[in-house]
Amino acid sequence: TDCRYVAHIDILGMSALVLRDMDQAWGTLSDLSEAKEQILGLEIGVMNKGLHIRDRVRTLMFSDTIVLFTLGEEAEDLYAIVILCTELFSRSLERCVPLRAGIAYGPFRVNLDLEMFA
Repeated sequence: TDCRYVAHIDILGMSALVLRDMDQAWGTLSDLSEAKEQILGLEIGVMNKGLHIRDRVRTLMFSDTIVLFTLGEEAEDLYAIVILCTELFSRSLERCVPLRAGIAYGPFRVNLDLEMFA
């Protein structure tokens, strides 16, 4: 099945930030990317299973947008994407970077080699 959980996250005000201060914009993107990589290594505590977010969620990042998608549609996949989004929000707010996000469930196809998704 192509059904999975998908999240779309983007930075609010990025266009204005790029025009105002390119160095700060680049730093903001770098911080968000670093936080994403750190969070992917977190373990999910589900009924004593040693599950890791990196094993359940993949990410695509372009410009000021991150697309997150699960590899399946099990409850652990939902936990993983919700934890990842929550941690990204938390870490971005610590750095005063406002985000907007949405999580959906349904058909999602991806080809990472061609960097295509729908």
